[in-house]
Amino acid sequence: MSFKVNTSLDGKKVILLGAGQIGAKVLDYINEFDTEVLIIDIDKPGNIKEDNQFEHFDCTKLDKIASTFENVILEFGVPDFFINASYPKNSNWANCDFDNQNSLDTIENINFHLGSYTVLSKIVCEKMKSADVSGSVVLLNSIYGIVAQDEELYAEEKINMSVPYPVIKSGIGGLTRQLSSYYGKYGIRINSICSGGIKGKVSGSEADMDNSFAEKYLKKVPLRRMATTDDIANMVCFLGSDASSYITGQNIPVDGGYSVI
Repeated sequence: MSFKVNTSLDGKKVILLGAGQIGAKVLDYINEFDTEVLIIDIDKPGNIKEDNQFEHFDCTKLDKIASTFENVILEFGVPDFFINASYPKNSNWANCDFDNQNSLDTIENINFHLGSYTVLSKIVCEKMKSADVSGSVVLLNSIYGIVAQDEELYAEEKINMSVPYPVIKSGIGGLTRQLSSYYGKYGIRINSICSGGIKGKVSGSEADMDNSFAEKYLKKVPLRRMATTDDIANMVCFLGSDASSYITGQNIPVDGGYSVI
C-alpha cells in the first residue's frame, strides 16, 4: 500500500498580510508553488516576484481597515488561504514594559494588533463562507500566547517584559478557537502558530537578539536552538495545504519544546 501526503499549495489563491521577518520567508515558500499571491503591507517586500500582486495596507488605520480590506478582496478575489503575519504597533511599543508602560500606549497597541487580527479574520472568513470556499486561515502567534514570560530571562537585559504582547497573543489564541468553532461547519479552518524565540531580530524591533538573553533562553529549550523563519514557514504551508484538512482551532507551538517545561 502506498500513501500520498498532499502538502502542495498549487492552484490556491493566497493573501499574505505582513512581509516582515517571518512573512518574507513565508512568501519565499509560497512562491515555490503554482499559486496566485497577493501581499498586503505598508512597504513592498524586496523578495516579491514579478507575478505577485501587492497592495499598500496599514493595520493601524483602524477606522479604515475593514473597508480597505473589503476592497482588496473584491479586486483580488476570495482567497483559499489567508495568512496574517502582520505586527502593527505604535512608536512607543518598546517602552510598554512593566516599569515604563503608559496605559494609552498599551491600549493602542492592543487595538492595533489584536483588533486588526480580529476584524480582518472575520472579514476573510465571511468572504470564504459566502463564496463557498473551504479555506484555511493561519494567524501568526507566539508561545507567549500560551505561557507567561519568564522574568529571569529579562533580568539585566536590554529588552524588557512587555505588558501588551502576551495579552495580544493570548487574545489571538482565543480568536482562533472561537472562529474555528463557528466557521467549521462551512469547511473553513483557522489555526495559529505559536512560535518560540526566532533567531535574528527581536520581535517588533530592528535590534538583534542579545547573546546573553539567547543563552538563558536556550537553557529552557529541549532542542537547544532558536527557531528559524524556515521552521515557521514550513508550518504555515502545511496548514494551508490539504494535508492538514482535519486540523482547526489549534494554537500550535513551534518552539523546540520551550512550552513543555
